[in-house]
Amino acid sequence: MTESWRTVWTALVLSVCVFVVGQIVSVHFRSNGGILCALECPASEDNVKGIGFPRLIWEAGRFAYLHRFNPLGLVNDVVVATSAGVGLAMIITAWRSRAKDSAIASALDSQGIDV
Repeated sequence: MTESWRTVWTALVLSVCVFVVGQIVSVHFRSNGGILCALECPASEDNVKGIGFPRLIWEAGRFAYLHRFNPLGLVNDVVVATSAGVGLAMIITAWRSRAKDSAIASALDSQGIDV
């Protein structure tokens, strides 16, 4: 596996981890009573629970006890996470190649070779 693919996979895994953490944080902020109520704690009167960042994926609760699943929200969240991972991989790869180029140039300069 080449170094650039390793960078891409590392960035994608990192973006998925950030995606999962974002979903957990969104449960806390989109649920009445925080994350404990999302885990079936009866601390709130209507027990609204929701998950999804940046789009709402799933919501349950309210007075009529609705259940809503938004598949387009899930697709949107996955696309945002994947795009963030690819963008991060591109930035890291550009940064590494620039650092390598400067290291090669400084090594050539130390040898007295003009570039």
